[in-house]
Amino acid sequence: MTSREPFAPLVGAHQQAVRAFLRRLCGDPDEVTEQVRRYESVGCDQICFGMPLNMSWADAEETIRLVGDHVIPQIDKDPVHRSTRFRDAAA
Repeated sequence: MTSREPFAPLVGAHQQAVRAFLRRLCGDPDEVTEQVRRYESVGCDQICFGMPLNMSWADAEETIRLVGDHVIPQIDKDPVHRSTRFRDAAA
């Protein structure tokens, strides 16, 4: 694997998922939910959201509110966090 081909060993849907991670999730809540579902369809079960450093405080708050109110409830319907289950099972 060379530095110019960092994803060469990956194939099929996994390669597409890794490439997709290089892109930002953007759009209205329904569009972002659909984008997250694409990750879910190839086995991803956790996504970390971040925002551009130059985003205004008001826009950041609005983004967090929209994700919390509209995206997460569509994706994560389980009241127990998956990491909590892993910790409990390992104990």
